[in-house]
Amino acid sequence: MEPTKVKLTASIIIAVLIIAALPFIGTTSMAEDDKEGLVIDFGYWDITWTETPLQDGMNGIELLEEVCSINNYELILSSDRSKVISINGQESLPDRPWTLFSLQEKQWVKVEASPLEVNVSDYTLLAWGRASDSEDLIPGVDATGFEYYGYGRNGASTVTGNQLRIVSLSPTITEMIVAAGGAELLVGTDLYSNYPDEIVEGQNSGDIEIVGGYTDPNYEKIVGLAPDLVFCDKGVGSHTHMADKLRKSGINCVVLYDTTGMDMVYNNLWIVSSALGYNETGNKVISYINNTIDTVTGIVGNEPDRKTFISLSTNNAPYTSGKSTYISDIISMVGGKNVFDDQSQTWVQVGIEAMHSKQPEVIILISETYVGTQEEYDKIISGLNDIWKDTPAYKNGEIYIFSGKAGDLLSRSGPRLGEATELIAKIIHPDQFIKKNSQDVVPKFFGDDYKQFLKYQYEVFI
Repeated sequence: MEPTKVKLTASIIIAVLIIAALPFIGTTSMAEDDKEGLVIDFGYWDITWTETPLQDGMNGIELLEEVCSINNYELILSSDRSKVISINGQESLPDRPWTLFSLQEKQWVKVEASPLEVNVSDYTLLAWGRASDSEDLIPGVDATGFEYYGYGRNGASTVTGNQLRIVSLSPTITEMIVAAGGAELLVGTDLYSNYPDEIVEGQNSGDIEIVGGYTDPNYEKIVGLAPDLVFCDKGVGSHTHMADKLRKSGINCVVLYDTTGMDMVYNNLWIVSSALGYNETGNKVISYINNTIDTVTGIVGNEPDRKTFISLSTNNAPYTSGKSTYISDIISMVGGKNVFDDQSQTWVQVGIEAMHSKQPEVIILISETYVGTQEEYDKIISGLNDIWKDTPAYKNGEIYIFSGKAGDLLSRSGPRLGEATELIAKIIHPDQFIKKNSQDVVPKFFGDDYKQFLKYQYEVFI
């Protein structure tokens, strides 16, 4: 969930600036669907994209040999050269053999012909994937069907050679861009992008302009910045509309997928990194997040699941996480049971009577009101009505409040997933962490200083 406050703005000065900028709109050609190359997908978000001409007369094996040579990958083929045994030490598996796929009608399709018989010039984008079917591969297009490869190369425009000018319309996407190494490329963000601190510093200095709210981005302000690339969120209807409008004005856009689970978070991280031309950094960030999660879940071990309820308010009909969210995934990974994982929606509004019937053992509240002292925590807890109080979570003192930067942490499905995972794990199974370190005790409320309670993180903002 992202903040949904809106702030409408209009300015004659902005309009004048836009008119002045109109001659420059469209000078950067639309890059979708015209970049040729090969994706090598090793699985589990270990991916290499190589831009290279798909030449007439070259077959699928010859293309792979060329790309492996470029990337210094060892390639082992079968004796008749028709099958791939291994790429860079990653062997073909019985249920996940190395397979050639082509991008057709905006989706990966398995190439049925022998790769020796494929003329690669018939395609613009191909993938060798260690995969049983196309669903195992990273998406070849963004959430609106546009290819995202080839906009940048190490942060520079593949069209002009100049440093990319980037606009982000979402706090989550802003964090992804920074984690990928693109902080200095940002010239505009939404109002709520406030992490990491260098983003706020850029906004305060004027180097980064605020281009509207999360749900109401301002077209004129975006165009006035003459960006090379604008990142949007498919989960927000106004973003999809804005992307269409900007593309018609000659401005490239990448629309990220709605985050219905942690897998999609990783996909989005890769897409952002690849669009900027920071492929290796994207792979590292995802690897670091996974390393953190593996460490934390290893400490939790095989503890019994504890019934957990996460809420966005303390009113009589709060929003909570259904099954298809990254938060539900985190809870299940660290020995919890999301009490509303029987709801197929992402975030769903429930009555507190329904919550009460689930009898949660742990309750996590994301509060808009900042809670930084025990007194402020006690005030919220004592103010709960009797239905909230008639739960094991209340009776056993296991209601936790996240606010401020900690609230943002749980509200954004981005590169800080490892941090969220560690804190939630320590809430659900605190004894496992205290056994490992007697000083590793977490409070009942987390605010701007939440990082002091993290001990198992691999740094992702590198």
